[in-house]
Amino acid sequence: LRVGATPSLATTLLPAALAGFHFRHPGVALGLTEAGSDDLVARLEANELDLALVILPVRHRVLETVPLAEEDLVVVVGAGHRLARRRRLRLEELDGVPLVMPSEGYDLRSAVLAACHQAGFEPTVACDGGAMDGVLALVAGGLGAAVVPSIVASHQRGLHVIRVDEPRLSRTIGIARRAGAVFPASAAAFATEVFMLLRSAGWPGVRPAGLHLEVGANANIWGPQIR
Repeated sequence: LRVGATPSLATTLLPAALAGFHFRHPGVALGLTEAGSDDLVARLEANELDLALVILPVRHRVLETVPLAEEDLVVVVGAGHRLARRRRLRLEELDGVPLVMPSEGYDLRSAVLAACHQAGFEPTVACDGGAMDGVLALVAGGLGAAVVPSIVASHQRGLHVIRVDEPRLSRTIGIARRAGAVFPASAAAFATEVFMLLRSAGWPGVRPAGLHLEVGANANIWGPQIR
């Protein structure tokens, strides 16, 4: 089973889903690719992955996607940051605040830049090019603030989380596969594992405020299409 996931999903949703899958199917060898959605989409198109947990929308005709959840993006700062006592802010208040930015290829980077530009300012960059774990560690170390998915905001000690009220920043988490390709039984079983996990147990670990699950009653969405 060849599975891909973005860094934020590789540390939150994926471990619980893979653990449940491995418990029920211990004989299936697992291969994991952690990358940004653009890279994962390219690997799905090249038939190098069976499934991927990505950020939607994915505008590719050869792919099929199912939304899993919608979550808020939040601002995180270190304990000594001047915004550390704030619980909420408007995005425009980040004008002039040094930000730690993820590297090129991250959906998050594009979303943050677009949101800042729409709010009328060019973000001040304290450090550019980090991976998700690095971004959180740099923020905790006092280098600057960052806009991150709410599902990873509590993964690093020493961070203070601030909600963005205006405008609300959000993204949709989904699962994707190559349309028309042979869908291995192992991939169908893993998709079912993800759908059932979210339906029965909800989001793994602490469910952040602003996260809304979108998996409906039909847990095995791709089941009838298995070949």
